[in-house]
Amino acid sequence: MKQGFNDFVYNLKMYLKYITKVGFKELFIDVLILVCLAVIASFVYLPIGLLRDLIRSLFITFVQFNAVIGSIYNWIFNVISAIVSLIAFGYLFNMRYDFKNDKVVPVEGTYTLERKDEINLKKDENKKEDESKVDLPKQKGEK
Repeated sequence: MKQGFNDFVYNLKMYLKYITKVGFKELFIDVLILVCLAVIASFVYLPIGLLRDLIRSLFITFVQFNAVIGSIYNWIFNVISAIVSLIAFGYLFNMRYDFKNDKVVPVEGTYTLERKDEINLKKDENKKEDESKVDLPKQKGEK
């Protein structure tokens, strides 16, 4: 669970970088995908609501619910539903945008971002050496 949350935070950070570099067509498609993920994640309210009603009907046979206890009971199950819905959204987001394992399914015309976890000093040194070896234009008399 902790690893899934860490992956979600990383993927969200990379997604924000990714979304700033796409065109309007890809942006529209990505927004539609996010809306679909949110709708699918909200489906967890149904089974939790059924479970809430089942447990409430079992309790009512033995104990009488007054208004305060009923509202607290509903509030607890609403909080549980919201938490489970957020977990489901994080899981679906990680499955769709998995930047950590380079498994991002690109939309037509887009590209994936490269991971740069390690700083490669050798590449930077080679670039500085290449910049110093730039050939100057030759004079008219020189050949």
